[in-house]
Amino acid sequence: MGEIPEWLRPYCKQDAYIPTKEDIESLEPQSRDEMLLKYLIDSIVSDLSNYYTKSEVDNLIDTIPKFDIKVVQTLPSSNISPTTVYLVPSDSESSDVYKEYIYVNTNWELIGIQKTDLSNYYNKTEINNLLSAKVNSSDLSTVATSGSYNDLSNKPTIPTKTSDLTNDSNFVSSSDLSNNYYNKTQTDNLLDTKVDKVTGKGLSTEDYTTAEKTKLSGIESEANKTVVVQTTGSSTTDVMSQNAVSTTLNNYYNKTETNNLLNSKVNTNDLSTVAISGSYNDLSNKPTNLTDFNGTLPILQGGTGATTAIDARTNLGVMKAYTLYSNTSGTQSNITLSSSSANYSYIEIYYRNDDNKYAYTKVYSPNGKSISLSISSYWAGQIYVRTAEISINGTSLTWLDERQAWAVIHWNASVEMHGNENLIYITSVVGYSY
Repeated sequence: MGEIPEWLRPYCKQDAYIPTKEDIESLEPQSRDEMLLKYLIDSIVSDLSNYYTKSEVDNLIDTIPKFDIKVVQTLPSSNISPTTVYLVPSDSESSDVYKEYIYVNTNWELIGIQKTDLSNYYNKTEINNLLSAKVNSSDLSTVATSGSYNDLSNKPTIPTKTSDLTNDSNFVSSSDLSNNYYNKTQTDNLLDTKVDKVTGKGLSTEDYTTAEKTKLSGIESEANKTVVVQTTGSSTTDVMSQNAVSTTLNNYYNKTETNNLLNSKVNTNDLSTVAISGSYNDLSNKPTNLTDFNGTLPILQGGTGATTAIDARTNLGVMKAYTLYSNTSGTQSNITLSSSSANYSYIEIYYRNDDNKYAYTKVYSPNGKSISLSISSYWAGQIYVRTAEISINGTSLTWLDERQAWAVIHWNASVEMHGNENLIYITSVVGYSY
């Protein structure tokens, strides 16, 4: 039998059996187990008066107050539980999420504050301001999604005949020319039937005789004087001066001016067939689908105001999502994105912790930034926080090893920190751009 060490004697029976190495090695394996079991039984403490039984321990545990956590808008004034931690939402101007209170000795005590970094997030006012510059999809006209000509409102009506057209100012039609004006040939033909006018002489079917000349020469001076007027009127004898005639003619177009005006108008023969028929079938280069439509339709008329898909999404404020990385179970390794983060207005990083609690964060203008990924969870009256930091550069997402940790916040507001241990797993990265 071996000797019982001095430090062990107060806890053993007086006749406790302690086998030696030689005793154990000399026995078969089954007998060895029996000897060790006898040794353990003999070594049981003989006096248990200073120890609690299992039932006594359970009863003592039941007397320990069990703390609960409850989220409230304001601290209660009645029915207050002294074993409840009350979480009160913090004001919107700070980065705090909840303030933690407990009721002690008829007074509220602030025991802790939950905080979060909202620097990469918009608040409600900022989001509303951004949304006010956008158009709701419900406000878009039907053509914005159908792309059909039939869904356009206020479609132009193509005239079916020229009489339906409204003439522009000073526009002369072919009927006006033929009914109210002589052309050059007609004018020349009419002038050929006339003789030149000679000043002081008139036209007559009778010959001018010497007797008449003698008679006229006897008329006193200025008896045949012609009255010259400077304005138009109803007189059949007065004559207008050249100055008056020029002034009056200023209100009319001469031949050159008329020709210049006519040259600025389109001839009937130069009009396309559709101008006369008004038929859609007579149009050339008709679009057969939306890709043949080369114009732009303003947003306020149900269009996009653009001719390319990228410009359309930009005008409508609609971004396209691109999956840059995906791993269902998540990874703690450095990540290579399928495209550079510099190509995107913002990215969303989805991740989980070791308890399969999921979260995501949104990063605007992500290239060249370092961000923190954090998840908190509650279990058994304690709050567990996992956090890690990564850097974003081009196509690389790199874990910052010296900035990985997790912590436990106990019910009594004490904090247990664990550094240099990463419990975050990235599951996917999605980029957004126009």
